[in-house]
Amino acid sequence: PYSAATIRLWNEKPRLLEPVACRNIKEEEWKADEWKGGRGSPNAVFETKATVSIGNCQTDPRVRDHEFFRKHSLVSYLGVPLIAHDQILGVISFYTKTEHKFTSDEIGFLETLAGQAAIAIYNSQLYGTMQTSRSELELTNRRLDKSLQELSGFYSALAPLAPAESVNQLMEGIIARLMIATGADAALIRLWDDAKGALTLAGQRGF
Repeated sequence: PYSAATIRLWNEKPRLLEPVACRNIKEEEWKADEWKGGRGSPNAVFETKATVSIGNCQTDPRVRDHEFFRKHSLVSYLGVPLIAHDQILGVISFYTKTEHKFTSDEIGFLETLAGQAAIAIYNSQLYGTMQTSRSELELTNRRLDKSLQELSGFYSALAPLAPAESVNQLMEGIIARLMIATGADAALIRLWDDAKGALTLAGQRGF
């Protein structure tokens, strides 16, 4: 007798039961901003973690937006929590176009179905999280590799230099290594001259 079904999943960032999938309801209307609050019934299921049955959604005071259900000719409602590993993920809702009393056998069957769906959703979300973590780890590893290469370049730059015939020749060697290590386009070294009381140019490249 079920004429329509919907699934809403909890999104922690906006702290909202977001519309994810539906059947036999116009998706663009169901996902419209004005309905994003959950229309009350799914929220009640989510908050209580318990199945909620409503005989007539078009008149029941627990339903916040009777107009939506009248427009789509939806009458009776059964909302079942999607729970996996003691964690509630969202709500699966079933609707009928004629008034229908859900029996205990029906409710038990749909709760079992919701439990299987919840496990599938949980595993899918876990896989997605693992893939995201893997991508972040790969990015971190690439950054680490780059940092290690740069560090290696700095160690090379700081390695002992061969004896030079003059200070200027020594400075040239230091500048050459630092430019290779840092990728700089130009560099210079100034040394303090006590006699002049000022910095004097000891070596440069790229100017």
